[in-house]
Amino acid sequence: MNIFAEKQIVLSKSITLNFINIENYSPELFSLINDEIAKIWDGDLDDNDCETVKLEFKDWLDKKKPFQKYGFISEFICHLYLRYQKFDQHFLFRNLEEKGPKKGFDGIFMYDTEFWIYEK
Repeated sequence: MNIFAEKQIVLSKSITLNFINIENYSPELFSLINDEIAKIWDGDLDDNDCETVKLEFKDWLDKKKPFQKYGFISEFICHLYLRYQKFDQHFLFRNLEEKGPKKGFDGIFMYDTEFWIYEK
């Protein structure tokens, strides 16, 4: 099953556009979120459990305006998609001082032996 219903358009050897479409929250998508949420938020080596991270997410989201929530969720989904595509995350999604997502820096990933900067 294709969780993200993605379509890829290859523009050149070094440029591929990826379009993702989430029509509904399938059991497979929920499973992927549960498997990845703590790793995206705290990094692969963190030992926070899924429920603790979900509570931190919810507490942070409850304090934000709707447009801020939409931006945060869309960025999280992008990180989820990149991990699903086997990109290795080399940063923490959360800001250690504020217990919310980082501002101004969206992420750095590695695929094979190349580093990639993610900016939404």
